[in-house]
Amino acid sequence: MAQTVVKKKPASKTSRVQPPKPKAKSASSTPGFLDLLWQRHFAKLGIAALCLAAAAALYLFYSILSTNGYVSFPVDDAWIHLTFAKTLATTGRFAYGPLNTATSGSTSPLFTFIEAVIFLFTNNEFAAALIPSILFFALSVFLFYNVVREFTALPWIPLAASILFVATPSLLVISNWGMETSLVIALLLYATLAYKRSQWITLAVALGLGFWARPDTIVFDIAIAIDHFFTKRVSNTKPALPFYLIVIGFVVLYAIFNLVLSGTILPNTFSAKLAYYKNGNAGFWAQLWPLLAGNRKMITFILAAIGTLWMLTGLLKQRTNNVAGHALAVLYPIGMIALYRWKLPYLYQDGRYLIPVIPFILLLAAFGASKLAQWFGKRSSASTIIVGCALLLVASVGAFSGMSEAAQNLAFEDSYIHNLQVQTAQWCANNLPTKAVIATHDIGALGYYSNRRVVDLVGLADPDMIKYLSDPIGAGHALHEKGCTHAALLDNWYEITNENTVYVDAPPASEIMRVYTVSDSTKFTGPKVLPIHRYLYEALAGGDASAFPEAMREATMYEPNNPLTYTLGGEILLKYRKFAEAADAFRKALALFPNSERAQAGLSQSLQFMDK
Repeated sequence: MAQTVVKKKPASKTSRVQPPKPKAKSASSTPGFLDLLWQRHFAKLGIAALCLAAAAALYLFYSILSTNGYVSFPVDDAWIHLTFAKTLATTGRFAYGPLNTATSGSTSPLFTFIEAVIFLFTNNEFAAALIPSILFFALSVFLFYNVVREFTALPWIPLAASILFVATPSLLVISNWGMETSLVIALLLYATLAYKRSQWITLAVALGLGFWARPDTIVFDIAIAIDHFFTKRVSNTKPALPFYLIVIGFVVLYAIFNLVLSGTILPNTFSAKLAYYKNGNAGFWAQLWPLLAGNRKMITFILAAIGTLWMLTGLLKQRTNNVAGHALAVLYPIGMIALYRWKLPYLYQDGRYLIPVIPFILLLAAFGASKLAQWFGKRSSASTIIVGCALLLVASVGAFSGMSEAAQNLAFEDSYIHNLQVQTAQWCANNLPTKAVIATHDIGALGYYSNRRVVDLVGLADPDMIKYLSDPIGAGHALHEKGCTHAALLDNWYEITNENTVYVDAPPASEIMRVYTVSDSTKFTGPKVLPIHRYLYEALAGGDASAFPEAMREATMYEPNNPLTYTLGGEILLKYRKFAEAADAFRKALALFPNSERAQAGLSQSLQFMDK
């Protein structure tokens, strides 16, 4: 029987085998509502962070103004910039006052130039200093927001990190310092952003301007060079010749600027500060810890440590070009700390020279929080957002709790400088001859308000005085050569032994500023006796006087002809009712300095008590 052949119908188009349907996207790849919201408004959130920073800075300003009743600065150096800037705006010369010769006494000529431009429109020194200080702080927060976006793709982490930036007391206070610190931070963050985006010309300009803002940004340049060396094999682009020419051009111009004005490639401030702090400080590390991790910043510091480990791990693997900037974020803080421990190991004035490293520590903390969020969230978008924001907001709460303390501290520092430096400067302006030449070691407010020629004992504006930093007696001789008629001295820096004071500024809980007349016979207390006199002043103010006899013996052994030693000794003896011994001490003082008003008053008082 014949086999029946069954013919197969050709498959219709609709009956063909269909490819398998794609699986539903997982939670990690499906953007949630919060993700979409962030993607749509991330640029606006950056502007919101900027506005938040400006509002916080202005609130801090009005808080201090309402507390003190006046505007001031927490460091005398703010008026150094202002004096150079006003002189530049009014005379066209880069000098510390119109009566002084041109010199490179400003650490940050770029900030001085900016203030000089503002002085073309206003004579208000606080506007000239605070407007750029606050604006660059707000700009720093905006740039920080965008930098964090370059280091993590997680939504909302940049905004949380920006809130943390604003809420960090040691960063917010710089907005009201009237110093170049916020400018330096803005330039460093702008350079970081340009580097991450391989915008080499923009990066070159930012690095060059950074050098003019503060020369220690050379550490940042070195950190970028090292970072690029390790990541260039995964980098999309590489710097061309124009990049190097621009950077070198800025540095060469900076060196020429200083060389023409002062004969050195770095400003006077560099040599003066190194000379003053050359002996070092054994407590540097103990002072550094509170700046980085103290005052409720431990959570942030731990997150930064985690971020550092993750960055270094990514740097070692180098699978994508996303590792660019990892070495930079780690090396810049380390390099700055190492540099200042080596050359300027003091964290005085709230550690102001190391403040620019804090945003990079916050960047490391944001990176660490984002990695922890991804790890805890199992790559789930919603949980990643929640965990990341929770981690940084917890740190923010800890920082916010220190804001009130920071505002109170800044108000106190402002009042301290105002009551001591500004009031003395105003007295000099109102009471000294217009042709008076004033020697001082804190030239800021005195140089700005006194309208007199100022001789800088520290050497910031007078570099030839640097060699006398450890030689007050030599400094006294130099004042004669410079034609000084007066001296305004803090009692724990310098002392004049054989001149009467014409003004004494002694605010409560403060150092004492004394204004003396200066003549050809003026003598300074030497470096060995000066600390002994400090002890005698403390004993006179109610401190421990048990070492008084030994102190007098050592002081008279080192400088037997110092009348101030006998005057202080007589005042202490008078306090303890040893009238005959006090009278003998005052007589010795008058034998060396017959016109001493203090010794004459002390002797008269001693004799009165002896007659009773």
